[in-house]
Amino acid sequence: MAVVTTKHDRIAATIRRQIIANELRAGESIPSYRELVARHGVAVSTVRQAVGMLQTEGLIKPVPGKGCVVSAPPDGRELLAAVVLGKSNPLLILDTINTIEGFLTEKRCDVLVRYIRSPADLDLEQVTNVARRMGGVLLCGSVPVHLLSSLQETGAPCVLVGDALDGDCPMDINQVTVDLEAIVQLGFSHLTALGHRRIGLVRSAGSRYANRLGSILRECAAESPLGIRVSETIWSERGPEAKVSFESVLPPPGERPTALLVDSATRAMRIVDDLRAAGISVPGDVSVLAISEGLVIDDAHRGLSRVEVSFPRLLQRAVEIACDLHRSPSRLCHREQLSPHFIGGDTCSPTAEDRPSTFTLAANRH
Repeated sequence: MAVVTTKHDRIAATIRRQIIANELRAGESIPSYRELVARHGVAVSTVRQAVGMLQTEGLIKPVPGKGCVVSAPPDGRELLAAVVLGKSNPLLILDTINTIEGFLTEKRCDVLVRYIRSPADLDLEQVTNVARRMGGVLLCGSVPVHLLSSLQETGAPCVLVGDALDGDCPMDINQVTVDLEAIVQLGFSHLTALGHRRIGLVRSAGSRYANRLGSILRECAAESPLGIRVSETIWSERGPEAKVSFESVLPPPGERPTALLVDSATRAMRIVDDLRAAGISVPGDVSVLAISEGLVIDDAHRGLSRVEVSFPRLLQRAVEIACDLHRSPSRLCHREQLSPHFIGGDTCSPTAEDRPSTFTLAANRH
């Protein structure tokens, strides 16, 4: 349960508990601003913040002549979307919210969108209270397992887009994700068909997603009759690694891969820029192929060869499942993996090992 620390949080929590306990029923007025100011010894602005929080949660609504009254339980149209995207850029967050709202509008559903900056900012009590009054819950981003478990207890149908942040998704939570094995296999097949026999995986450190990529790539190489050599490099365009050029962390020239599989489009573009700045031709000397679990690709990634499942496609399927579950409740848990597709760009080409390369020349200069 979240710790209530501010005055307006405490006022909102008091009214929220009265609504949940049916001490304040649908259609009844909550105490007036004047009453709340006198009762809690606070300024009008503090009361206004508390009332605004409850309106945002959908628990109360303003009615002319009556002040704010308790909202009636939803008639089956509203759907809560809890968007937890703490590490994403603002444009990605806005695009995600607009996409969710657009798909739900097409489904003739109303939507209450909650943006939570990071799991550390999560108010578990507030989110679960809202969920109890909604027809379903759609979650995407950095969603922790304890939030999923708590929402599961509310009885509201829940659909998770992607994987949970810190563990396996609870068994009764519906889930739409990407087929990660198919993503790696498609990328591996494309590069080997171009003649590449030394393939390097570039990934971030620590994430469950990144660790799984390495395991799948090694399995692909072991099952291939082509004698494929794979290597892994931990590198990120963020944090301390961002100050180090990618070219400087590559293996020695004779062991360097001729093609790179990179675990995000943004990271792949930074690698392309670093290699070209070092005089290494992409794709002439080394091919770069991004493999993505569904992030939105913006204009900066045009021209990048990649294997992906588009994020809007994931969201659309999750919305369809959430609406279907609400309108036709089922005890069966729905789990679905979407297949990836290849997007051609200008960063992959057949291997150039049979001719002198600027890759080798650049390496000799260092």
